[in-house]
Amino acid sequence: MRKAAQILLGLAISLLALALAFRGADTALVAAALRGANYLYLVPGIGLIWLGLYLRALSWRAILGHQVTYRRVYDAMNEGYLLNNLLPFRLGEFGRAYLISRGSSIPAYQALSSVVVERVIDLIMAVVLLLAFLPYVIGLDLARSAALSSVLLGVAALAGLVVTARQQARVVRLARAVLERLPGLHAQRWAARLEAALAGLSVFQDPRRALAAGGWSFLAWVAAGLGAWFTLLAFLPGATPVMGFVVLTVVALAAAVPSLPGSAGVFELTIVTVLAVFGIDNNRALSFGLIFHAQQIVLTMILGGLALAREGETLAHLARSARAFVRPARPNGSALAPKPLSSDQ
Repeated sequence: MRKAAQILLGLAISLLALALAFRGADTALVAAALRGANYLYLVPGIGLIWLGLYLRALSWRAILGHQVTYRRVYDAMNEGYLLNNLLPFRLGEFGRAYLISRGSSIPAYQALSSVVVERVIDLIMAVVLLLAFLPYVIGLDLARSAALSSVLLGVAALAGLVVTARQQARVVRLARAVLERLPGLHAQRWAARLEAALAGLSVFQDPRRALAAGGWSFLAWVAAGLGAWFTLLAFLPGATPVMGFVVLTVVALAAAVPSLPGSAGVFELTIVTVLAVFGIDNNRALSFGLIFHAQQIVLTMILGGLALAREGETLAHLARSARAFVRPARPNGSALAPKPLSSDQ
Protein backbone atom coordinates (compact mmCIF):
# COMPACT_ATOMS: atom_id res chain seq x y z
CA MET A 1 0.00 0.00 0.00
CA ARG A 2 2.88 2.35 0.77
CA LYS A 3 4.42 1.70 -2.67
CA ALA A 4 1.06 2.23 -4.34
CA ALA A 5 0.67 5.54 -2.51
CA GLN A 6 4.13 6.63 -3.66
CA ILE A 7 3.32 5.74 -7.27
CA LEU A 8 0.02 7.64 -7.09
CA LEU A 9 1.78 10.65 -5.58
CA GLY A 10 4.39 10.62 -8.35
CA LEU A 11 1.68 10.27 -10.99
CA ALA A 12 -0.28 13.18 -9.53
CA ILE A 13 2.79 15.44 -9.38
CA SER A 14 3.83 14.54 -12.95
CA LEU A 15 0.35 15.20 -14.35
CA LEU A 16 0.10 18.50 -12.47
CA ALA A 17 3.56 19.54 -13.69
CA LEU A 18 2.66 18.69 -17.29
CA ALA A 19 -0.57 20.67 -17.01
CA LEU A 20 1.34 23.68 -15.68
CA ALA A 21 4.03 23.33 -18.35
CA PHE A 22 1.45 23.32 -21.14
CA ARG A 23 -0.69 26.03 -19.56
CA GLY A 24 -0.66 29.10 -21.78
CA ALA A 25 1.20 27.26 -24.53
CA ASP A 26 -0.15 27.13 -28.09
CA THR A 27 0.29 23.62 -29.47
CA ALA A 28 0.44 24.99 -33.01
CA LEU A 29 3.29 27.33 -32.09
CA VAL A 30 5.06 24.53 -30.20
CA ALA A 31 4.82 22.35 -33.30
CA ALA A 32 6.10 25.22 -35.44
CA ALA A 33 9.09 25.67 -33.12
CA LEU A 34 9.82 21.95 -33.36
CA ARG A 35 9.68 22.08 -37.17
CA GLY A 36 11.85 25.18 -37.38
CA ALA A 37 14.62 24.00 -35.07
CA ASN A 38 18.14 23.52 -36.42
CA TYR A 39 18.70 19.92 -35.36
CA LEU A 40 22.33 19.94 -36.48
CA TYR A 41 23.13 21.47 -33.10
CA LEU A 42 21.95 18.22 -31.49
CA VAL A 43 25.01 16.41 -32.86
CA PRO A 44 27.58 18.23 -30.67
CA GLY A 45 24.96 18.43 -27.92
CA ILE A 46 24.55 14.66 -27.74
CA GLY A 47 28.31 14.17 -28.04
CA LEU A 48 28.98 16.44 -25.06
CA ILE A 49 26.27 14.82 -22.95
CA TRP A 50 27.82 11.41 -23.71
CA LEU A 51 31.24 12.82 -22.73
CA GLY A 52 29.69 13.93 -19.44
CA LEU A 53 28.56 10.35 -18.78
CA TYR A 54 32.04 9.06 -19.59
CA LEU A 55 33.59 11.50 -17.09
CA ARG A 56 30.94 10.72 -14.48
CA ALA A 57 31.94 7.06 -14.60
CA LEU A 58 35.56 8.11 -13.97
CA SER A 59 34.39 9.95 -10.87
CA TRP A 60 32.53 6.92 -9.55
CA ARG A 61 35.51 4.67 -10.27
CA ALA A 62 37.76 6.99 -8.24
CA ILE A 63 35.32 6.59 -5.33
CA LEU A 64 35.41 2.81 -5.69
CA GLY A 65 39.20 2.89 -5.50
CA HIS A 66 39.89 1.24 -8.85
CA GLN A 67 38.75 -2.12 -7.51
CA VAL A 68 36.59 -2.50 -10.61
CA THR A 69 37.46 -1.98 -14.28
CA TYR A 70 36.30 1.21 -15.95
CA ARG A 71 34.15 -0.76 -18.42
CA ARG A 72 32.33 -2.41 -15.53
CA VAL A 73 31.71 0.92 -13.81
CA TYR A 74 30.58 2.61 -17.04
CA ASP A 75 28.17 -0.21 -17.94
CA ALA A 76 26.73 -0.44 -14.43
CA MET A 77 26.15 3.32 -14.34
CA ASN A 78 24.30 3.34 -17.68
CA GLU A 79 22.22 0.30 -16.72
CA GLY A 80 21.27 2.07 -13.51
CA TYR A 81 20.25 5.23 -15.36
CA LEU A 82 18.15 3.13 -17.74
CA LEU A 83 16.38 1.54 -14.78
CA ASN A 84 15.74 4.96 -13.21
CA ASN A 85 14.14 6.24 -16.42
CA LEU A 86 11.79 3.27 -16.73
CA LEU A 87 10.89 2.21 -13.18
CA PRO A 88 9.88 4.07 -9.99
CA PHE A 89 11.57 4.26 -6.56
CA ARG A 90 15.04 5.08 -8.00
CA LEU A 91 15.72 1.36 -8.44
CA GLY A 92 18.58 2.22 -10.77
CA GLU A 93 20.75 3.32 -7.84
CA PHE A 94 20.30 -0.09 -6.20
CA GLY A 95 20.69 -1.77 -9.58
CA ARG A 96 24.09 -0.29 -10.33
CA ALA A 97 25.31 -1.00 -6.80
CA TYR A 98 24.19 -4.61 -7.26
CA LEU A 99 26.03 -4.86 -10.59
CA ILE A 100 29.25 -3.51 -9.05
CA SER A 101 29.14 -5.89 -6.09
CA ARG A 102 28.25 -8.89 -8.24
CA GLY A 103 31.37 -10.79 -9.17
CA SER A 104 33.70 -8.46 -7.25
CA SER A 105 35.22 -8.24 -3.79
CA ILE A 106 33.17 -5.15 -2.93
CA PRO A 107 30.45 -5.89 -0.33
CA ALA A 108 26.88 -4.96 -1.13
CA TYR A 109 26.57 -2.11 1.36
CA GLN A 110 29.94 -0.67 0.38
CA ALA A 111 28.85 -0.59 -3.27
CA LEU A 112 25.63 1.17 -2.29
CA SER A 113 27.59 3.58 -0.10
CA SER A 114 29.79 4.46 -3.08
CA VAL A 115 26.65 5.34 -5.06
CA VAL A 116 25.50 7.64 -2.25
CA VAL A 117 28.91 9.33 -2.12
CA GLU A 118 28.91 9.77 -5.91
CA ARG A 119 25.45 11.33 -5.71
CA VAL A 120 26.53 13.69 -2.91
CA ILE A 121 29.62 14.86 -4.83
CA ASP A 122 27.46 15.23 -7.94
CA LEU A 123 24.94 17.36 -6.06
CA ILE A 124 27.66 19.57 -4.60
CA MET A 125 29.09 20.19 -8.09
CA ALA A 126 25.64 21.04 -9.41
CA VAL A 127 25.12 23.60 -6.64
CA VAL A 128 28.59 25.08 -7.19
CA LEU A 129 27.92 25.58 -10.92
CA LEU A 130 24.47 27.01 -10.29
CA LEU A 131 25.90 29.50 -7.82
CA ALA A 132 28.64 30.42 -10.29
CA PHE A 133 26.05 31.48 -12.87
CA LEU A 134 23.38 32.76 -10.48
CA PRO A 135 24.65 36.37 -10.46
CA TYR A 136 23.99 36.55 -14.22
CA VAL A 137 20.37 35.57 -13.60
CA ILE A 138 19.14 37.36 -10.47
CA GLY A 139 21.74 40.07 -10.06
CA LEU A 140 24.92 40.16 -8.01
CA ASP A 141 23.42 41.61 -4.82
CA LEU A 142 20.69 38.98 -4.49
CA ALA A 143 23.08 36.17 -5.38
CA ARG A 144 25.60 36.92 -2.65
CA SER A 145 23.51 35.80 0.32
CA ALA A 146 22.24 32.68 -1.46
CA ALA A 147 25.75 31.79 -2.60
CA LEU A 148 27.22 32.25 0.87
CA SER A 149 24.53 30.10 2.52
CA SER A 150 24.88 27.31 -0.03
CA VAL A 151 28.68 27.33 0.16
CA LEU A 152 28.54 27.08 3.95
CA LEU A 153 26.09 24.18 3.75
CA GLY A 154 28.28 22.46 1.16
CA VAL A 155 31.41 22.90 3.25
CA ALA A 156 29.57 21.60 6.33
CA ALA A 157 28.36 18.53 4.43
CA LEU A 158 31.85 17.76 3.13
CA ALA A 159 33.36 18.31 6.56
CA GLY A 160 30.83 15.91 8.05
CA LEU A 161 31.71 13.25 5.47
CA VAL A 162 35.45 13.70 6.08
CA VAL A 163 35.04 13.43 9.86
CA THR A 164 32.80 10.37 9.51
CA ALA A 165 35.28 8.73 7.12
CA ARG A 166 38.19 9.30 9.52
CA GLN A 167 36.25 8.20 12.60
CA GLN A 168 34.52 5.12 11.22
CA ALA A 169 35.39 2.89 14.18
CA ARG A 170 33.96 5.39 16.68
CA VAL A 171 30.82 5.89 14.60
CA VAL A 172 30.25 2.13 14.45
CA ARG A 173 30.82 1.74 18.20
CA LEU A 174 28.40 4.57 18.95
CA ALA A 175 25.81 3.12 16.57
CA ARG A 176 26.20 -0.33 18.12
CA ALA A 177 25.71 1.12 21.60
CA VAL A 178 22.52 2.86 20.47
CA LEU A 179 21.20 -0.17 18.56
CA GLU A 180 21.74 -2.47 21.54
CA ARG A 181 19.31 -0.33 23.53
CA LEU A 182 16.57 -0.69 20.91
CA PRO A 183 14.35 -3.76 21.36
CA GLY A 184 13.73 -6.11 18.46
CA LEU A 185 16.89 -5.20 16.52
CA HIS A 186 19.92 -7.37 15.81
CA ALA A 187 22.61 -4.87 16.84
CA GLN A 188 25.53 -6.85 15.45
CA ARG A 189 23.87 -7.29 12.08
CA TRP A 190 23.03 -3.62 11.67
CA ALA A 191 26.43 -2.54 12.94
CA ALA A 192 28.06 -4.79 10.33
CA ARG A 193 25.90 -3.24 7.63
CA LEU A 194 26.77 0.26 8.81
CA GLU A 195 30.48 -0.61 8.83
CA ALA A 196 30.27 -1.88 5.24
CA ALA A 197 28.33 1.21 4.20
CA LEU A 198 30.88 3.54 5.78
CA ALA A 199 33.61 1.79 3.79
CA GLY A 200 32.29 3.67 0.77
CA LEU A 201 33.47 6.89 2.43
CA SER A 202 37.08 5.74 2.25
CA VAL A 203 37.58 8.09 -0.69
CA PHE A 204 37.65 10.98 1.82
CA GLN A 205 40.63 9.39 3.57
CA ASP A 206 42.73 9.67 0.42
CA PRO A 207 43.10 13.30 -0.77
CA ARG A 208 44.16 12.23 -4.28
CA ARG A 209 41.13 10.00 -4.76
CA ALA A 210 38.80 12.65 -3.34
CA LEU A 211 40.24 15.32 -5.64
CA ALA A 212 40.01 12.95 -8.62
CA ALA A 213 36.36 12.13 -7.86
CA GLY A 214 35.50 15.81 -7.48
CA GLY A 215 37.53 16.85 -10.52
CA TRP A 216 35.97 14.28 -12.85
CA SER A 217 32.51 15.15 -11.55
CA PHE A 218 33.13 18.86 -12.20
CA LEU A 219 34.34 18.18 -15.75
CA ALA A 220 31.30 15.96 -16.32
CA TRP A 221 29.03 18.86 -15.40
CA VAL A 222 30.97 21.22 -17.68
CA ALA A 223 30.56 18.83 -20.62
CA ALA A 224 26.87 18.27 -19.89
CA GLY A 225 26.27 22.02 -19.50
CA LEU A 226 27.85 22.73 -22.87
CA GLY A 227 25.75 19.93 -24.33
CA ALA A 228 22.60 21.57 -22.98
CA TRP A 229 23.71 24.88 -24.48
CA PHE A 230 24.21 23.38 -27.95
CA THR A 231 20.78 21.74 -27.78
CA LEU A 232 19.29 25.07 -26.73
CA LEU A 233 20.95 26.74 -29.75
CA ALA A 234 18.82 24.52 -31.99
CA PHE A 235 15.77 26.48 -30.81
CA LEU A 236 17.32 29.78 -29.70
CA PRO A 237 20.19 30.93 -31.95
CA GLY A 238 21.04 33.65 -29.45
CA ALA A 239 21.22 31.35 -26.42
CA THR A 240 24.20 31.81 -24.09
CA PRO A 241 26.19 29.16 -22.20
CA VAL A 242 24.80 30.64 -18.97
CA MET A 243 21.30 29.60 -20.04
CA GLY A 244 22.43 26.07 -20.77
CA PHE A 245 24.21 25.61 -17.44
CA VAL A 246 21.38 27.12 -15.39
CA VAL A 247 18.78 24.95 -17.12
CA LEU A 248 20.83 21.79 -16.60
CA THR A 249 21.63 22.37 -12.93
CA VAL A 250 18.09 23.37 -11.95
CA VAL A 251 16.66 20.35 -13.80
CA ALA A 252 19.11 18.10 -11.95
CA LEU A 253 18.06 19.55 -8.58
CA ALA A 254 14.36 19.27 -9.51
CA ALA A 255 14.84 15.54 -10.13
CA ALA A 256 14.55 15.09 -6.35
CA VAL A 257 10.83 15.95 -6.58
CA PRO A 258 8.68 12.78 -6.46
CA SER A 259 7.33 12.04 -9.93
CA LEU A 260 6.99 9.38 -12.57
CA PRO A 261 10.23 7.73 -13.80
CA GLY A 262 12.47 10.06 -15.76
CA SER A 263 11.03 13.12 -13.96
CA ALA A 264 8.19 13.18 -16.48
CA GLY A 265 6.38 16.51 -16.32
CA VAL A 266 8.69 17.95 -13.67
CA PHE A 267 11.49 18.08 -16.27
CA GLU A 268 9.39 20.11 -18.74
CA LEU A 269 7.89 22.43 -16.10
CA THR A 270 11.34 23.19 -14.69
CA ILE A 271 12.70 24.14 -18.12
CA VAL A 272 9.70 26.35 -18.94
CA THR A 273 10.02 28.08 -15.56
CA VAL A 274 13.78 28.62 -15.81
CA LEU A 275 13.72 29.90 -19.39
CA ALA A 276 10.90 32.30 -18.48
CA VAL A 277 13.45 34.05 -16.24
CA PHE A 278 15.48 34.70 -19.41
CA GLY A 279 12.41 36.06 -21.21
CA ILE A 280 11.81 33.00 -23.40
CA ASP A 281 8.15 32.38 -24.26
CA ASN A 282 6.43 29.16 -23.20
CA ASN A 283 6.07 27.75 -26.71
CA ARG A 284 9.75 27.86 -27.59
CA ALA A 285 10.81 26.80 -24.09
CA LEU A 286 8.43 23.85 -24.14
CA SER A 287 9.60 22.72 -27.57
CA PHE A 288 13.19 22.74 -26.31
CA GLY A 289 12.18 20.94 -23.12
CA LEU A 290 10.47 18.13 -25.01
CA ILE A 291 13.45 17.54 -27.29
CA PHE A 292 16.03 17.89 -24.51
CA HIS A 293 14.14 15.39 -22.35
CA ALA A 294 13.74 12.96 -25.26
CA GLN A 295 17.44 13.35 -26.01
CA GLN A 296 18.36 12.37 -22.46
CA ILE A 297 16.02 9.38 -22.38
CA VAL A 298 16.99 8.02 -25.81
CA LEU A 299 20.72 8.31 -25.07
CA THR A 300 20.21 6.55 -21.73
CA MET A 301 18.19 3.77 -23.38
CA ILE A 302 20.84 3.22 -26.06
CA LEU A 303 23.81 3.18 -23.68
CA GLY A 304 21.95 1.18 -21.03
CA GLY A 305 20.63 -1.27 -23.60
CA LEU A 306 24.11 -1.85 -25.02
CA ALA A 307 25.45 -2.45 -21.52
CA LEU A 308 22.68 -4.97 -20.81
CA ALA A 309 23.46 -6.77 -24.05
CA ARG A 310 27.19 -6.93 -23.29
CA GLU A 311 26.50 -8.58 -19.94
CA GLY A 312 23.73 -10.85 -21.17
CA GLU A 313 21.47 -9.16 -18.64
CA THR A 314 17.75 -8.40 -18.97
CA LEU A 315 15.93 -5.37 -17.64
CA ALA A 316 13.38 -7.49 -15.75
CA HIS A 317 16.10 -9.53 -14.05
CA LEU A 318 18.06 -6.41 -13.14
CA ALA A 319 14.93 -4.84 -11.64
CA ARG A 320 14.27 -7.96 -9.51
CA SER A 321 17.90 -8.04 -8.43
CA ALA A 322 17.76 -4.36 -7.43
CA ARG A 323 14.68 -5.00 -5.28
CA ALA A 324 16.38 -7.97 -3.60
CA PHE A 325 19.73 -6.19 -3.39
CA VAL A 326 20.22 -6.04 0.37
CA ARG A 327 20.66 -9.56 1.72
CA PRO A 328 20.75 -10.64 5.38
CA ALA A 329 24.10 -10.59 7.12
CA ARG A 330 26.19 -13.72 7.49
CA PRO A 331 26.25 -15.34 10.93
CA ASN A 332 29.68 -13.81 11.59
CA GLY A 333 28.20 -10.36 11.15
CA SER A 334 29.76 -9.48 7.80
CA ALA A 335 27.57 -8.04 5.12
CA LEU A 336 26.59 -10.57 2.51
CA ALA A 337 27.18 -9.57 -1.08
CA PRO A 338 24.04 -10.08 -3.20
CA LYS A 339 23.77 -13.27 -5.15
CA PRO A 340 22.75 -12.94 -8.78
CA LEU A 341 19.25 -14.21 -9.43
CA SER A 342 18.87 -16.90 -12.04
CA SER A 343 17.11 -15.88 -15.22
CA ASP A 344 14.11 -18.09 -14.44
CA GLN A 345 13.46 -16.65 -10.99
